[in-house]
Amino acid sequence: MRNYRILAGFMMVFLIAFLSLNVAAHAKDGKSDDDDSGHKKQGKKFEQLQVQIDVNRTSIENIELTPGPAGADGVPGADGADGVQGPAGADGADGESIQGPQGEPGTSSWSDGFETVSTFGSVQIGNDTADCTVTNAGTLRFNGSEFEACDGTAWKVLSLASVPFACGTAQVEDADGNLYDTVQIGSQCWMTTNLNVGEEVLATEDQNQDTTALVGIQKYCQNNQSWRCDTNGGIYQWNEMMLGATDEGAQGICPTGWHIPTDSEWNELEMSVGMTQAEVDGENVRGTEVHATELKQGGSSGFEALLTGYYVAPGGFQSTNSATTFWSSTSYVTTPGHAWRHGLGFGGVLRQHVPGAPGARHFAASVRCLKD
Repeated sequence: MRNYRILAGFMMVFLIAFLSLNVAAHAKDGKSDDDDSGHKKQGKKFEQLQVQIDVNRTSIENIELTPGPAGADGVPGADGADGVQGPAGADGADGESIQGPQGEPGTSSWSDGFETVSTFGSVQIGNDTADCTVTNAGTLRFNGSEFEACDGTAWKVLSLASVPFACGTAQVEDADGNLYDTVQIGSQCWMTTNLNVGEEVLATEDQNQDTTALVGIQKYCQNNQSWRCDTNGGIYQWNEMMLGATDEGAQGICPTGWHIPTDSEWNELEMSVGMTQAEVDGENVRGTEVHATELKQGGSSGFEALLTGYYVAPGGFQSTNSATTFWSSTSYVTTPGHAWRHGLGFGGVLRQHVPGAPGARHFAASVRCLKD
């Protein structure tokens, strides 16, 4: 737009110049006329020219110049030539490999006679093929079948004894997977609850007297109520408990490493609460209620006996909540078919021989196991 205004200005200047030259030419032509009339005519013409110039100036100034149409887009220039690739950069320095921290293993410890050595997790011992000398004295190896230790002169085979059973803290598991707490009483390790292994059957039928293994065991539950076996343990006929054995101290239905207590082992337990040898050798009710209380649940011995009663056919379950009886594995030789039982109730500690051995199956009692 600015360029259009500049062009109009040039045109106006050019027109003014042209008109001025035209006036001058007229003035020159008028000198041959009469001076007065010539001057008047020239003056008249000059005024007319001046007016025309003013009109033309005004017309030029009022001209609106309209922009012409936009020009077509120019043709794009050709692509520039590809740049020259710069030189390759220098190789970077080798990276450093950093090992992460070792994970936390599990824990174990042992004593080598001088100090306690600890490690974490399981330890694998390889086969050290070096000769045993003072240099590697105290080292262990596994030769493929045995563990050996170097004593400084020769490799010696190690005898790996099993870890001793921690009676009082360790539990024992029966054939059905039931767990039992234990208690150390004097030199004996007892279960603290009655055995509860096998399948319940009603007390109206004999238990499976023919079983000779820890499968197919049967039991009664007090008053034929299943829940009582969970709290009081099972009640067993003697032959079922012994799994057909007759030798005292037999394992019977007890877990491996445990057995049915003998008559003399029951006597030893009773003496641990203050009974005398003469008292335990007696029959029926012996000792006092004080001795019985020591063996009952809550007593100081830790034996924790419950008053679960017993079973006699055809009378059924007897003395529930007032007495309890436990089988021994000792037969009463004077009367075939009888075996010794021990128990609590009636004001003291019980010892009686009752029918229970083969041929007299109608009596049933609780079972406590004793560790071998």
